[in-house]
Amino acid sequence: MRTLLCHNPDSGTKGHDKDSILSALRLADHDVRYASVKDENFKSTLVKFGSQVDLVVAAGGDGTLAEVLTNLPDRSVPVAILPLGTANNFARSLGIGGTPQELVETWQTDHACPASIGSATGAWGTILFLESFGVGLFPDFLKQASQRKKLEGADNLRKGR
Repeated sequence: MRTLLCHNPDSGTKGHDKDSILSALRLADHDVRYASVKDENFKSTLVKFGSQVDLVVAAGGDGTLAEVLTNLPDRSVPVAILPLGTANNFARSLGIGGTPQELVETWQTDHACPASIGSATGAWGTILFLESFGVGLFPDFLKQASQRKKLEGADNLRKGR
């Protein structure tokens, strides 16, 4: 299966790094192309390869998944989730959990479910979002959490919930 791995290299821990994920995918017979969501050319890579693959994999947290889904030009291509982030709210709501090695072996593209992408328009223009859109105190709280160490950020996310 032709697969595009969209990976956040800042997410996860040892055993969930780029090489481990690529190995797990190759072991499951995926012909893998790699794109880091941190790369300045990520969106153009997603446009270039997104319609040439059978599966797109979002490996990271909720932000990584949103980055992939809101920029994927061909929405008919299935997207698999490897939850490696701090909160993983989207994956948790779908009951997705486990190591990349475990999850890769369970993917069945004929069991996909659609995801709705929202949009918000204001003075800033229009933005697309996946999980949530907030104003006021909550997004400020999340922004502060993302500027600290991951452990402190996770603590703040729990308090915010």
